[in-house]
Amino acid sequence: MNSNNPLHRFILFDTAVEMGLVPLLTGDDDLKNAFQQMDPEEARRAKRKYRKTWRRLVINRFIKKSYASKYYGVGAPQPSRGQLNTRKHYVFYEILRRAGIKLRDLKNNVEHPEEDKL
Repeated sequence: MNSNNPLHRFILFDTAVEMGLVPLLTGDDDLKNAFQQMDPEEARRAKRKYRKTWRRLVINRFIKKSYASKYYGVGAPQPSRGQLNTRKHYVFYEILRRAGIKLRDLKNNVEHPEEDKL
């Protein structure tokens, strides 16, 4: 997905908000800065939603526990900074995946507007 295209950026932003997550337009955006700009209660809810999304992804996608524990710190009492960063990227790629689906659906509807009349 081309992040310079305004439509792609909007869909990415919209998908993140729809999922209840802090919008990240790139995988390198810093979550700490985003959370610091929120009021404490809102930041707490946003962090909790991020962790819940992460856990759902782990439950639904991971097969090899050794891989998950090594690269993502699953089961570790305190994941390393690198593992937390890898988790953030994994959630970002899930947002990208869902945004790609929305974009594909949008393109399909735009290409066939006559179907709406039926």
